[in-house]
Amino acid sequence: MKPKNNFPKIAGLALAGILLSGLALAQGPFGGRGGAGLGTGPDPERIAQFMSNYLGLTSTQQAQAQQIFKDGQTAAEAGHQQLKALRDQAEAAVKAGKSDAELQAIGASVGSTVGNLAGLRLKQMSKFYAILTPEQKTKLESLKDMMPGAGRRFGAMAH
Repeated sequence: MKPKNNFPKIAGLALAGILLSGLALAQGPFGGRGGAGLGTGPDPERIAQFMSNYLGLTSTQQAQAQQIFKDGQTAAEAGHQQLKALRDQAEAAVKAGKSDAELQAIGASVGSTVGNLAGLRLKQMSKFYAILTPEQKTKLESLKDMMPGAGRRFGAMAH
C-alpha cells in the first residue's frame, strides 16, 4: 500500500501561517508574541521562496513576489512600532489605574493601527495575487479547503 502524501496539507498549513502572520503580529499588544517587541513579520525572502516552491513560480514571478513582500514589510514597519508603543502605553495605563475613557482611547488607537496593518496586508496580497497564473491562483485558493476558516480570517482570498 502506498503511503499517504500529506505534503499538500502541511504546505497549506505553513502557507496559511505565513500569510496570516501579519494579522497575528498586529494583535501582539494584547496576548500576541509578547517579549521585547512585535518584530516586522516574516522574512520576505522566505515567503517568496515558499510561494515559489508551493506554487511553482517562474524566476520573474519569484523576483516580483520577493519585492512585493519586502515592500509590504517596509510599509508595515511603522505600524508595528506604533503597536509596540501602544502596548507599552496600555500596560502603563492599566498599572496606573487610568480612567475608563483613557483606556478606551488606547484601545481605539490599537484598533485603528491593527486595521491599517490589515489593509496593508490585503493590498500586498492583492498585488501578489495579480502576478499569478490562473493555475497558480487555483492552487492558492485550494488552501482554503484545507484550512476551514482561513478564508474568513484572510478576506482577500474569500470569494
